[in-house]
This record gives sequence, structure tokens and C-alpha cells, in this order.
Amino acid sequence: MCHIALSIPDEVLYDTKMSHEQANQFARQAVALAHYTQSGVSIGYCSRIAGMTEEEFLEELDNA
Repeated sequence: MCHIALSIPDEVLYDTKMSHEQANQFARQAVALAHYTQSGVSIGYCSRIAGMTEEEFLEELDNA
């Protein structure tokens, strides 16, 4: 499994009113969505990247 470290300045978290956990989840969902739409990675793998069930990920796709 690949791990990616991302540094988000505290000012960005403050401005967006996101917690560290919310920013982490947002980044995971963004990466999963990009993999699905641009690279054709399966719903199953993308839902795992996003930390969601397949049904939750499909809902996110509908909302994107």
C-alpha cells in the first residue's frame, strides 16, 4: 500500500473551518474521485482509498 504525506497549513484549515480529520477525508475522496474518473480504477478500490463503502462512494460520485 502506498502512503502519501500532505502538509496543509493551519491557515488553510482555519479559513476553510476544517479539522485535520476533515481535511484528510477531503483529500482521500479527491484522490479516489480522480483515480476513478481519470484512470478508470474500479469503484471497489476507489471506495477503499476514500475510506467509504462502495455505496457511499457512489453517492459522492452522484454529488460531484
